[in-house]
Amino acid sequence: MGDVFEPADFGIGSLFYAIRDAVIVANAKTERIVLWNQQAVNLFRYEEREALLLPLHALVPENLRDAHRKGLARFQEMGSGPLIDSGMPVELTGMRKDQRKVAIELTLTPVDQVDSEGSRFVLAIVRDISERKAGEEARLELREVELRQRQAAELHNKVVQGLTVAKLALEMGENARSAEAMSETLDSARRIVDSLLSAAEERQSGIDA
Repeated sequence: MGDVFEPADFGIGSLFYAIRDAVIVANAKTERIVLWNQQAVNLFRYEEREALLLPLHALVPENLRDAHRKGLARFQEMGSGPLIDSGMPVELTGMRKDQRKVAIELTLTPVDQVDSEGSRFVLAIVRDISERKAGEEARLELREVELRQRQAAELHNKVVQGLTVAKLALEMGENARSAEAMSETLDSARRIVDSLLSAAEERQSGIDA
């Protein structure tokens, strides 16, 4: 094969143009992108002429590039790899031309041929799942809000009930019982507040990451 490739060179045919997902074929040895359909343009925002000059890792966030390169090197050497062998889609993060991240679902398939220089090729089917992930995050946020509301209501009820018991015991001259009720109320309130603070810290850690 020469430097210019057509879908038919990889046995893809009209599927390359008809499929609604991004279709990318790349040289595993050089990381050069050799095929790039219109859906790939729409997803990653690189025109075809730009994409054909890119290394494949340009579509991968910096923190994932080492794993990406190792996976390609393994495939080039062995013709196999965990992700490629599974044939199953995996959720990852892609990098657009404007350096904005996008949630994607990636399926890799080996192309059953090797060029004259011993390079293997890999076919990537990439789907934009950003809307789905946004919906999942919205539902998760709603559940967290509902949980915080229940915890706040529980905190309010326990404090009111505990103070009421302590007040009544104090009015009846039962100082020890009043002090015990106050102690139990403070312990319950502390546990609920600690739970709320822990959840807030976890959310902040996720944002910072």
